[in-house]
Amino acid sequence: AACGSEGDGGDKKDKNEYGVNETADYDGVEVTVKGFEESTGNSWGSPEDGKVFVYANIEIKNNTEEPIDVSSMLSFDCYCDDYTIDYSSDALFAASTEDRQQLDGEVAAGKILDGWLGVEVPTDWSNIEIVYNKDLTSDTEYKHIIENK
Repeated sequence: AACGSEGDGGDKKDKNEYGVNETADYDGVEVTVKGFEESTGNSWGSPEDGKVFVYANIEIKNNTEEPIDVSSMLSFDCYCDDYTIDYSSDALFAASTEDRQQLDGEVAAGKILDGWLGVEVPTDWSNIEIVYNKDLTSDTEYKHIIENK
């Protein structure tokens, strides 16, 4: 196991934090956060005072031989500055009226789902962590970090 575990060769295998436009491979399911946008919402949904919606554009490519189910509500754990943030139905409704496809549905083998995950965070947020759970039994430690620069 020591062979190739040091230097450039071993870094990617041990990596568990990914930034925007970096791809994490979850046993054949590739997840990439392609970008993000802030929003103050619209008539369909707006954040509470002192908060803002952040929409993350996420691409999920299924390289396995079985279809996978992706649920924006169940497949992701999100944190903002280390605090757990709940699924935001208001963010989802607001995003869907702005032609942002939801990150929900079955992804057939070899196919790609490209959609938006919406969260509600304080306006002065520093970073958001998105952890993808391929299934409820999965115990992955991979996470994507979005930084507010």
